[in-house]
Amino acid sequence: KARFTALGEAVKSTYPMHLPSEDPEPGWKRMVGTSCATPIAAGIAGLVLEFARQRPLCFEPSIEAHLKSVEGMRLILTKCLSVKYADSSPFNHLDPTILFHRTEISKDGGGFSDFLSPRLGAAYNIVTKLREEYSPDIGMQMGMELEKEWARGAQSRPEEGRRSWF
Repeated sequence: KARFTALGEAVKSTYPMHLPSEDPEPGWKRMVGTSCATPIAAGIAGLVLEFARQRPLCFEPSIEAHLKSVEGMRLILTKCLSVKYADSSPFNHLDPTILFHRTEISKDGGGFSDFLSPRLGAAYNIVTKLREEYSPDIGMQMGMELEKEWARGAQSRPEEGRRSWF
């Protein structure tokens, strides 16, 4: 079983104003440990589930179903969202920027059908890992929807040519 770590050192967090804190600003405290790391890890998993409800992943409900399972989420967290800092370590450190990022061209992550967008790249990475683990059919329905979208776009931009999901 994969084991994970998340940011958990010196995390600035809201804190009850009536309790003492080392932070000069009332209502804030730097926190350490699992009480900080656990909600961050849960938030990363929630981000993956929310991403599965958006285009293009939402075109195929089985993707979200796989991600809602412990095994499916563990697979994506391990293969797409974490890094091992040492081969001898049993831990994978969660880093959402490995999968979810932006570029200078796509400052918002890009559109779901923009062939080179980070958004489509993230979807492709998730689908590829699910296909490898569960079934080569995962992503086919989504791929057909993307190809329809690309065909509509190619009618207005014939210089781009035909594209294929897999």
